Amino acid sequence: MLNNISIRPEEPEDYLAIRQLLLDTFDGDTEADLVDNLRSNCRDLTSLVACTDDDALVGFVMFSPAIIERQQGTLHGCGLAPVAVHVDYQNQGIGSMLIETGIAFAKQYDPAFVLVLGHPNYYPKFGFKRADDFGVDC
Repeated sequence: MLNNISIRPEEPEDYLAIRQLLLDTFDGDTEADLVDNLRSNCRDLTSLVACTDDDALVGFVMFSPAIIERQQGTLHGCGLAPVAVHVDYQNQGIGSMLIETGIAFAKQYDPAFVLVLGHPNYYPKFGFKRADDFGVDC
């Protein structure tokens, strides 16, 4: 199945399909509203979509700027959220493709960190570690 999936930057024409994907994937509209608000208020976003050969949008990931303030100074990085894959396409590696492609893209900008609020058993396979191991909390 993954041979028929391509990852590309989101386009304005994708916004409605992305919103619907987020509404279909998550309970409620929190994630869909988050994405809309970030798009409206943040210039430095990286948003990617996964599409089938016939250009059906089946996945989405967003990376937005994030700051960690500490006594030694401020660190600039990015946050990964949300990531969504259409229910009919889950468990096929599309989420992993989106996350890995997004992280590789974000690394071009040399972020001090990439953080995610997510399932503790899923994200370590991408190199994520617990924030509290680094003295970071919300």
